[in-house]
Amino acid sequence: IGIDAVRARSLSMTQPLLESALERGFTVRSPHDPSLRGGHVSLDPGDSERVTADLISQGFVVDHRPGVGIRVSPHFYNSLDEVMACLDAMQAAAR
Repeated sequence: IGIDAVRARSLSMTQPLLESALERGFTVRSPHDPSLRGGHVSLDPGDSERVTADLISQGFVVDHRPGVGIRVSPHFYNSLDEVMACLDAMQAAAR
């Protein structure tokens, strides 16, 4: 696969994730500039510890970072549909 392909794939999922989170009113704690961001996005939809537990109960693999929010790290084998499903579930849980 190669590191360049993995990075391109990562950006193809983290950038839409970040943009959609902002559109939904979530706080994004990761750098907005993709050149400054790694392969994850840290989001705070509010009550992030409870939301994380709800997401995990639904089978999403995320983790809670106290004082930061929820860390979402899509990998090269994930699809954008899976990433957006996680964000949809996050929004529903945050309500």
